[in-house]
Amino acid sequence: MSSTEQGLVNAPGAEQVLSPVADVRRLAQYRPFARGGLDLRAVLHDLVLAVAALEGGKITSLLACRDAFMDCWSLQVEIDELRPILDDLVERGEATRKLGGFLLSSTLLAQLEARARDSQETEERGLREWELAVRELDPGLSNEDLELLRSDLRDGST
Repeated sequence: MSSTEQGLVNAPGAEQVLSPVADVRRLAQYRPFARGGLDLRAVLHDLVLAVAALEGGKITSLLACRDAFMDCWSLQVEIDELRPILDDLVERGEATRKLGGFLLSSTLLAQLEARARDSQETEERGLREWELAVRELDPGLSNEDLELLRSDLRDGST
């Protein structure tokens, strides 16, 4: 049984602690049992692509990919959960194996970059609309105050 299955919580710099809450949280994150676990697989697929995109289209190893999940999203995943995702990308021609790691195809990278640009444009449009709504609510709001609000909104700060 893996440490995750036992409910061990591995926080950086902290002792390992048994926690049934960690088991429930892990199992409930993305409803892994819905549709035979396909929802979890879809989430892992998207996050693997995000890791690869952050690394310029490559994943140096399954271990590095697993570590990136923890670093980026504080998600514990097993290498055995990632292996079929990456194998599937290779089978579909969306990635190739290279020096113990994986390299995304140029076509898939271009699609990811286009999606990122679309997302950025949507975010900017949403922020402009939000700014107009805020200015309507408080026309006397200074540019500095509005920029502070915008910064808090983007950073998730309170």
